[in-house]
Order: sequence, then C-alpha cells, then structure tokens
Amino acid sequence: MSSFRFSLAPILVALTLAYTHDALQPAWSQNSASSGTIALALESQPLNRALNELARQADMQLIYTPDMLSGLQAPALHGNYSLRQALDQLLAGSGLSGSIDGTNILIRRLDTSHIQDTDETRTLSAITVAGAYLPTTAEEAATNYTVRRSSNATKLDLSIKETPQSLSIFTQKQIEDQNLFQVVDILKNTPGVSVQEFGVPGAGRATFYSRGYAINNFQIDGMPTTASMFGGADMLASMDTALYERVEIIRGSTGLTTGTGDPSASINFVRKRPGYEPLRQVSLSYGTHAKRRAEVDLSQPFNESGSFRGRMVAVAAEGNHWMERVHEKTRMFYGILEADLSEDTTVSAGFTGFGKHVDDATPHGSSMRTDTDSVYELFRDKGRHFNSATQWSYAKQDTRQWFVDARHHFNDDWKLNASYQHTSSSPDRVYGMIGVNYYNPVNNAASLSYGRINTDNTLHNLDVTLLGKFQLFGRDAQLAVGFNGYKGKVVNPSWFTEDRNWYCNQSDSINLDDWNNGGIALPKCRGNYLVDLHGPIYENHEKQYGAFLSTKIQPLERVSLILGARMHKYGLDVKGYTADRSAGLDNYPQSIHYPSRFIPYAGLIYELTPVTSAYLSYTGIYKTQQVVRGVTQKEIEDGVRFRLMPPREGNTVELGVKSALLDDNLNLQAALFRMHERNVPYIYQTVISNGDPARLSCRNPYSANGDCTPVEATDGPTLSGLELSIAGQISERWMINAGYAYLHLKSYDYQTYVPPSYDDVMTSYDFNRPKHTFSLFTSYKLTDSLTLGGGVRWKSHTWQQTYNDYSGKVYNFSQGSYAVWDLMARYDLNKHATLGLNIGNLFDKVYFANNASSYYGSPRNVSASLNFKF
Repeated sequence: MSSFRFSLAPILVALTLAYTHDALQPAWSQNSASSGTIALALESQPLNRALNELARQADMQLIYTPDMLSGLQAPALHGNYSLRQALDQLLAGSGLSGSIDGTNILIRRLDTSHIQDTDETRTLSAITVAGAYLPTTAEEAATNYTVRRSSNATKLDLSIKETPQSLSIFTQKQIEDQNLFQVVDILKNTPGVSVQEFGVPGAGRATFYSRGYAINNFQIDGMPTTASMFGGADMLASMDTALYERVEIIRGSTGLTTGTGDPSASINFVRKRPGYEPLRQVSLSYGTHAKRRAEVDLSQPFNESGSFRGRMVAVAAEGNHWMERVHEKTRMFYGILEADLSEDTTVSAGFTGFGKHVDDATPHGSSMRTDTDSVYELFRDKGRHFNSATQWSYAKQDTRQWFVDARHHFNDDWKLNASYQHTSSSPDRVYGMIGVNYYNPVNNAASLSYGRINTDNTLHNLDVTLLGKFQLFGRDAQLAVGFNGYKGKVVNPSWFTEDRNWYCNQSDSINLDDWNNGGIALPKCRGNYLVDLHGPIYENHEKQYGAFLSTKIQPLERVSLILGARMHKYGLDVKGYTADRSAGLDNYPQSIHYPSRFIPYAGLIYELTPVTSAYLSYTGIYKTQQVVRGVTQKEIEDGVRFRLMPPREGNTVELGVKSALLDDNLNLQAALFRMHERNVPYIYQTVISNGDPARLSCRNPYSANGDCTPVEATDGPTLSGLELSIAGQISERWMINAGYAYLHLKSYDYQTYVPPSYDDVMTSYDFNRPKHTFSLFTSYKLTDSLTLGGGVRWKSHTWQQTYNDYSGKVYNFSQGSYAVWDLMARYDLNKHATLGLNIGNLFDKVYFANNASSYYGSPRNVSASLNFKF
C-alpha cells in the first residue's frame, strides 16, 4: 500500500507564528487579581468585550444592564494594573463607574439625577441588574468536565438540571486530559454505553449500545444525521475528536430531535467555533508502538472588533498498532470562518476533511469456534498480538464536509438558527482473514474469507429552528419550532470472482502451514484482483425529515412542564443496476415509504430546592423495518401478496433527580428508566386454535424468488434500570466525571415467537447488555504546576450463546467482569508549555473487545506529550 511521510513542517511553522504573536495574549499575574496586579495586553475594542476579558482574567463576575455598554469603546491597556486601576482606565469618560464587591464587578451609571443626598451619606438609587457575566459554553468545555446548558434533548435552551433525560457530556478538557483521540475512545468511557470492537478502528466492525439497544442516532451541531455521514458506524469509531468542543450523549428515546431509531441514545458532536480573542495551541505526542501525533488549534479575529474571525484545527498522526503488522495513518483538517454581519446576524462557513489509512487489518478477527467439539481453541494460544489478516488487506477512509449556518436575533427574546451541511465519504476496505467461519485443529485448516467493501456516500443535512422566550402565567416560558432532516445516497458495488460464479465476499479454506504470516496470494476476483471492476451496483436512497415543536412553561412557581411533538416522515428506495448501469436489475427498485408518524415528548420538573430538581418524562421514538409480514391464505386468495411490518415503536419512561452545585459547576444525576418496544418482528411458529394456518405463506418482492419467512409483529421485551452520574468541578482544583449504570432484562417467552435475528434476543446479559457498568475519570491539581489524574472502566460478567454452523451445536461464550485502569499527569513547565504523561490499561488487563472474535482490548500503553498555548 502507498504511504506518505509524517511531516512536522506545518506544526513548526504554526509554533513559530504562535511565539511571534505571543505579545497579543494577556497573561496572569502571580498575585491575586483583586489585591495584586494583572498583566494586561488589551487592544482598543468595544467596552463590553474589554470588561468581560478583565472579569475573566480577574476570576470575577461582571454585572451590568444590557444597554449600558452599547456603542462604547474601551481604550487600549498594556502593562501591569491593579483591578481597581484597570477598571477606572477602561471606564474613563464613559459616564459609568465600577465597584468591586467580593467576587463581583458592578457597573453603574454616573447620572446626578439618580443621586439622593442624606445627612450622612450619598447613594445611587436602585438599578435593575439584567445581565451577569458567566463563562460561555466553549469556555466551560475548555476548562471543566461538564457544561451548564444543553439543547440536545429538546432544542430548548435548558440547564442540565432542567433537562428531563439522563445525559453525559465529554468536554474538550476531558478529551485532552484522557487522550480520547477517537470517537470510540469517548464511547468506551461513557457510563452505560457498551462498545464492541471486532477489529482495528478504521478497519474493523464496531457497534455501540445503550440501555440494551443499538445506538444509531447521531447529530452534528444539533442537526440529525446518520452514520453514513462518517462512512458507517465502523468508520465513525475512528473519527478524530480534535475538532469537537464537546460530545453529548442523551440516553433513551430521542425521537423529538432525531426522528427514527432505537430507544437507546443519541450522540451530538458539537464543533469548535472561533472566539473574539486569539487562541494558539500546539500539541505533540509520542507513545507505545511508535505512535506519534501533532495537533494544531488556532483561532484568530481578523479585525479590531472581532466581527470577522476564523478557527483551524489540524491533526497528523501515524504509528503501529499493538496487533502485528498493522500500521495506521490519520490526517484531519477543520476550518471555519465566522462573520457578524450586524449586531443581530452572524453567518459561518466551514470545511472538514478526514482521511485514515490502515494496512494489514480486516473488519473481523478470527472466530472463537471450530468445526469440532473442541470449541474456543481457535488461535487463543497465539495471544492477543496475533493478526488474522492477510498482508494485502487494507482500509481507507476519505470524508469531506462543507457546512454553512446563520443565526439572527430579531430582538432579545427571539432568534432564528439555520444550518446546512453536505458530506461525501468513500470508505474502501479490501480484506482477507482466516478463521472467521471455522477452524479445524485436526486438519490444521481454517476458513479464508475475502472480499471488498467500497461505497460512495453523499448526505445533505438541514436544520431550521426558531427559538423564543415569552411570558405565560406571569412567568418566563420558551418555545422552539422548526424543521430538520437529511437526504442521503449510498452507492454499493458488488464484487464477483473471476468466473462470475460467486461474489468475492466469500470463504475458502486454507492450510495453516501455508499461512506465512498473511503472505498469501490475493484471490483472483473479476478484473484486477478486487480493485478494478465490479458486478451489479446497488443504491440506497434514504430520506427522513420532520417538523417539531417543543415548549417549556411554568404553571406554578416550582413546577415546569416541557411538552413537545414531532411529525416525521421516512422513505427508503433501493435501486439495482448492471455493472455498466445500462439496465436495471430484476425485482428493483424496492421502496419503503410509511405515512408520517407522530412522536410525543413530555417532561415534568419540580424544583425541590434552588439547586435540585426532580423530573418525570415520557419520550418516544420509532424505527422503520424492511421486513415482509406474513399473510393468511384468505389474504392470498384476495390478492394480497405481501405486507410490510409496521414500524417498531420504543417508548421510555424516566424518573430522576438532578442537582447543579457550586455555581452550576458540578452536575449530579440519578435516573430510573423503563423502556418497552412494540412491533418487534418474530417468526411465527404456531397454528391458530381454529385450525386455520397462521400466516404460513407469503410472497417477498425483496427476494429473487419471491420466497419469505412468515413473521408477525409482537411486543418486545421490557428493559429497566438505574443510572447515576457526577460531572464537573468539585473544587477549583478537583474535576470528575463518573457514572454507574444498572440494566435489568425482564424474562421473555420465546416459545411462541422466534426472533429472526440475534439482535432482537435479550434473554441474557450479553456483551452488548451488561448488568452493571461503571466508569470514572478524575484529576486533581496538587500544586500550581502539577496535576494528577486517573480513571477506571468496569464491566460486569457477560455471556451469550453462539451457534456453530459446522458442528450443529450451541456453545456459551463468557467474558468475566474486568476493570481497565488509566493514569494521567500534567506538569506546567511555564505559562505556555505543559508536559503530559498518559498510561492506558495500567495493569495490562487481558479481555475480549467483542462477543464473536478473538480481537482483544488494548494492552498497556504509554504516551508522552508536550503542549503549547499562547
């Protein structure tokens, strides 16, 4: 495979520029801001921005009325000032005065008409404080392990305490502290989320589960999207996280904001945005298996007022894997330009490019079964470093995204947000792997599976939301109304063998004496060995969109209601063509189009104390399914040849308590949930009591010969559980993100119905559905320079049954409970440079990363980093 040199030239150029412009950045004084001095380097700018920057550096809260600072300009300040001196300098000639009250800076008007004399004192008449300085969400994400607010669940501007669903947030700060460079790393550390990795990220299959169901709902900056935006869930696992300000995981049914899916969770990726102040950050790291990484994050205003600004994030990473022969390369570039067209209107445009190349890796490791009774001997004796991939296997990914958005404020209460994004991705995997289907230790032979997966994906996303505040019952209320959705196309060619008798995605047999560490010949498929020509082409055209409305009202002083609904439409058209697209295939096109569906949302919040609330919520979601339902003999006589199964419906009831402590810097959550799904497809095996055969005949237009297995819709299992979490700052020096999840599977009778796929079986605590999970990461700043941290991921015992096609027997696969411990240390060399050390899997725990193959979890690994901020 082709390779390219890992170059640090762009990084060194950026580093040089950062040093050159260091004088533009304000710096902290060693002394307290209120009693000592602050080293300031403020250019002339709008007064509100200058005062906010002064308050930020002084770690104070700024209080003022919104119109007080309008149109005022602040002078430039360069040098060391006390807080009092700086405040007086900035307010000189403005007609305003500033007072310091503890941790607050109060701005007042100097207006003699408001001054009243008494015998002993002269005081200003009372003013209404309409605004208070709080850190932005971006500032919180850069300095804490949580944020104060999120609109991910309802589209409303709610605090975490007001959101009636359980959620986890991974901020930029925690992502950097833990070295969570890939999306899969974040999800493995998310409480209550189970991850299965079947191979090296970027090449191997990956699945994500929450509350017993697969996670297939995603958002980007609040826009609903699909995994095909990233090239599929397998490729999503390896996406780089450097461009994200934070990643939010909302658990349960999320149909209000995402439309179709399972009652599991929704993952929202929030991209970094440019700020009004310069930011320059460079990170270099080197670790186990010669892994090296360089990352640049630059944000810069391009004019004096900051009304035109931009941000760029770039990553170059390369190295080996802990599996033999595997080599990985990653490149990522993210750029965004943002402009304030007026005080009320802001527009943005950006681009993301991501590329990953993995050599000698396949979608799946060797299976843990044989074609004899001696199960689970397969390659275990070779250890976790053994690579079952051929030397000609590879995986490539190329994803490009263009996006634009606009935000307009009609007034202080109402605003309109509109976003559009176009994505194109071209994942390409050529694979050859042994032992996936069977291994025969007697004959020293194993299956050799080979093929190619090469798709072209395009996706269009749109989101338009009107947000507003109004008065109802004499109290503040909120409203969000809008339209969003996406339209996508996946082009999937099939690959044939040279004689066109078999698809290339097939399996042969190989004697392991000829394995030669993967150095075997590429099977002769049609054309030039899997890479030039292909057979029929299949296209999936998927479209889903909907209109939504949500509102928060407060009918009583301590009671809030959140009500919402969505009308959603889904459609899927599958087309088939010959290799040269000259003609369509038989039985195509195929279509699934359902009538619009109503999705409800309701939440009740009761304020127990000013910092603690209890809530009860009901949330819904539905999922379309390409399953042909059986028909009775009478229906066949009446001309009914097939019926599609109705959509699956998954509803979640959740009862919880949330607290926001320490000025909303620490969020605590406790939730009980119960979920039930209807219209689950099961193979019907009974006869109706009156003797009439029950749906034992059907015709399937989606199969070549029209045959189908009769199925019927029934209620699915009921799942319930408990989730606990704590995230944020316990003190100025101590941060934490921890959570525990308990899942209860209610016993279910499978005697009448047999599920058509294993994914619907929930009779045991399998790998995707552990009974108990716990995750923790915490850091503590021991001194002004030294920070230490550590964490653990624990998963309870899981097991499930596996059917061996060759022996015809059912075997149990078991993974005992295990814990993986990590450590972190950061040392500030000076105010610009920080030295870091991360150790993953400290005790080198050996465990399997999935339920079906011999792919293990990552062994112990160490990385050192050097970070520069200017």
